[in-house]
Amino acid sequence: MDWDALYKSIDISKDQHVSPTLNGGWGVRRTGTKKCYRVYRTKAEAFRHATEIARRKRVRLIVHDQRGMLQEWRDFAEGPRARWHRVFER
Repeated sequence: MDWDALYKSIDISKDQHVSPTLNGGWGVRRTGTKKCYRVYRTKAEAFRHATEIARRKRVRLIVHDQRGMLQEWRDFAEGPRARWHRVFER
């Protein structure tokens, strides 16, 4: 398998992120952007909105923790069998 070609074919520019904002809320943004589409008071609200977008666009949903570090992700391009991938702290 040509891994370089496969990697180049993956379009990460539409992946959705749930991450903390400077004012204490939670934002939903696309990879490569600093500005959020919307800011929510809770992580759960932002998560629901980002999940809808990622499912509709069939892209990855990347969730960050309160410090902004990667917490978990799910690739909705895999379809209904997509599973969550958690990142464990060391």
